[in-house]
Amino acid sequence: MFQRFLRSCQIALSVAIIGFDQSFRLNHDCDYILGYTDELTGLPNLKAFQKEYRLIGKDKCLIIIDVDSFKKINDENGHSYGDLILKRLSEILNSAVKGKGKAFRLHGDEFAIIISDTSCDEICHKLMTSLREDDCISISYGVAFHNSENVNLLDLADQNMYENKKSKCQQFEFA
Repeated sequence: MFQRFLRSCQIALSVAIIGFDQSFRLNHDCDYILGYTDELTGLPNLKAFQKEYRLIGKDKCLIIIDVDSFKKINDENGHSYGDLILKRLSEILNSAVKGKGKAFRLHGDEFAIIISDTSCDEICHKLMTSLREDDCISISYGVAFHNSENVNLLDLADQNMYENKKSKCQQFEFA
């Protein structure tokens, strides 16, 4: 009799767990649960970027973005202020790419955007306009377009970003 009761309890517990699991999945963003979302900014994270980057096609453009002097911002104003800068930048990026592509927070103060190459000029213009209006954020960025050559788009965009950073002019470096 006790074994029968124990078996009933096991079945009831299994049903409850399955029900909770299904309910939880319906009411929560599974990407967040699986670790594809940056906790601070809410943007897709490096893991999501790597997944998307593998699928990048010939009609895509990659923009790598880095906050200028971010270490200094954190050192002088504290990490809470640095977090506010990152959150604000993520809002600007999300707004600029809305419906045209995807913005990602790769790590620290580095971000990426994957968009169609036909939208690149428009998105770059939106970013520059938004950043001029928000003068507490200064960024460097590099742009790379997918081409027929077997070139690493990420390396090319990163190289262009560092060229931009060296020249200290806020303009997009294209390749």
